[in-house]
Amino acid sequence: MSFALDEGEALGLAGESGCGKTTTALALMRLLPYNGRIVRGSIRFRGRNLVKLSELSIRGIRWKEISIIFQGAMNALNPVKRIGDQIAEPIILHEGVDKQAAHARVGDLLELVGINRNRLRDYPHEFSGGMRQRVMIAMALACNPRIVIADEPVTALDVMIQAQILELLERLKRELDLSMILISHDLSVMAETCDRSTRTPKALSARSPISGAPGRSPSQSREPCRASSTRRPVASSTPGASSRSNAARPMSRRRRPSGDVRSPASCIRKFRR
Repeated sequence: MSFALDEGEALGLAGESGCGKTTTALALMRLLPYNGRIVRGSIRFRGRNLVKLSELSIRGIRWKEISIIFQGAMNALNPVKRIGDQIAEPIILHEGVDKQAAHARVGDLLELVGINRNRLRDYPHEFSGGMRQRVMIAMALACNPRIVIADEPVTALDVMIQAQILELLERLKRELDLSMILISHDLSVMAETCDRSTRTPKALSARSPISGAPGRSPSQSREPCRASSTRRPVASSTPGASSRSNAARPMSRRRRPSGDVRSPASCIRKFRR
């Protein structure tokens, strides 16, 4: 698959369960498991090919320039560490500040996502599912990244909380001028949140650019297919051979998917009326 992300844009990455959406996100962050590898293609960010960077070099980009909201906040947080320490860890690592200054920034981040700063000493089990998802969003924003990858940010949340999280992501994107990749299989969520959308192939096989099978080292690929835009592309992902059917396409906020499918935000508005 091939896609490009513009500055300040929200790109939706759609696909059915098991098609490789999360694998694509982990590949962008160079966080694939030990048995996975990128065998061809490129991931270009600010003129650099991230596939060819060393692990030491990619650590300077990971979380500082590109961060991720992992799927399933229930399991992503360390249950035996206070949430303040977990959010402060990347700040201390990348910004080189002391613990006191890092915790002051953690308090600001918690208030930014709607959580009282006095709760930074609480443990994950003391938060509800929606609040834990807000903690994960605060953690993703810890180092002021340019790109945030949201991997199914409203999974396992009820409709009311889904609407709150989606409205929070939209507000943060607008206020902080973030570029965002939203991964979901819910087209109604993308219709409310994203500017454009693209889809993953039906399944990632051993012949795909991202594979668990042994393969050759990444080869030089052709330039990515970019949708026309007046904004400058901030990142792009290109396989060895691009596919026109997977090219990113504009997504209208006014047009809903076929069928009687309503987004969480629209359900909230109807409920309030």
